[in-house]
Formats: sequence, C-alpha cells, structure tokens
Amino acid sequence: MTHRTASEVEEIKAIVLAHQTWLKRRGGRRADLAFRDLSRLNLAKVSLTGAKLSGANLSGAKLMAADLSQSDLFGADLEAADLTGATLAGADLRGANLHRALLTDAVLR
Repeated sequence: MTHRTASEVEEIKAIVLAHQTWLKRRGGRRADLAFRDLSRLNLAKVSLTGAKLSGANLSGAKLMAADLSQSDLFGADLEAADLTGATLAGADLRGANLHRALLTDAVLR
C-alpha cells in the first residue's frame, strides 16, 4: 500500500497545474513525472499531453478521459489503471505495463 505525504501530493498537483499553463503557452513548465509514484491517483480528465511519465507508477490510477497524447510513457506501470475514454494518440508506450488496464473507448492510434 502506498502512503504519500501531503507535501508529495501538493508537489504533484503543482507540477500538473504548471503543465496546464505550459499547454496554453502562458509560461508554466512541461510536466516531468518520470519515475514518480502516481499509483491510485485520480487524474481523470486531466490533460497530460506531452508529459514525461517514463517509468512512472500509474498502477490503479484513474485516468478516465485523460489526454495522454504525445506523452512519454516508456516503461510506465499502468497495471489496473482505468484509461476508459483516454487519448493516447502518439504516446510512447514501449515497455509499458498495461496488464489489467481498462482501455474501453481509449484512442490508441
């Protein structure tokens, strides 16, 4: 069982918010969550387009309708993640673990 501190959760939120600003080209910064523990987090409907998520632990994460297009998910652990309706177009999924992931209506092309 994963136990994240409140400061770790706040840091992840700040990275995701800065990424939203970066996507709008109003400053911010591209999200670099490589090798981070994001397991079981609720990231539904979040745009992580172009984010660095290589080696990240996203097992059991809620990613329904999330936009992960062009993101780097190389070697990421997405076991049992809910990717229902998520967009993964152009995402690098080489070596990613998608065992038991829900991919209903997900866009993978």
